[in-house]
Amino acid sequence: MKKWIVLILFLLTLLSLYAELSFSVDAGHGHWWNKIPGFFIFFGLLGCILLILFAKALGKYWLIRDENYYDDK
Repeated sequence: MKKWIVLILFLLTLLSLYAELSFSVDAGHGHWWNKIPGFFIFFGLLGCILLILFAKALGKYWLIRDENYYDDK
């Protein structure tokens, strides 16, 4: 990747983290997870990691076939 694209992505990430941690939500009218600062940051990260692991396992154990799968036996 070009350096300026990486720099822009890094700055957008920092801006997103700042916005998530600085703007407060009225925790009295919400759910228990609104009381935890940065909850949705970690929730999204965990969701992405689990989705990647699930897709890799699905590909490894169900989608990939042997090299000679369609050859005559």
